[in-house]
Amino acid sequence: MDEEIIKKKIATMLPVLDEKQTRLYLASEAQSIGWGGQSKIAALSGWLMPKDIASPIQEMFQNYHTISYT
Repeated sequence: MDEEIIKKKIATMLPVLDEKQTRLYLASEAQSIGWGGQSKIAALSGWLMPKDIASPIQEMFQNYHTISYT
């Protein structure tokens, strides 16, 4: 995805999110990029270090695996 598009998405979302929502949003963006996504989103957002995105990613996957689809 083009970096300018990602920057616009981040700039649109961050002002309306609290800290936890911001971390989860940035983690989801990093996941959508794949390899190197944490570093890229950290750099583009100017808000987090790449290591700060790993914890919300783990949280998302933990919650995903506990959802019942029956």
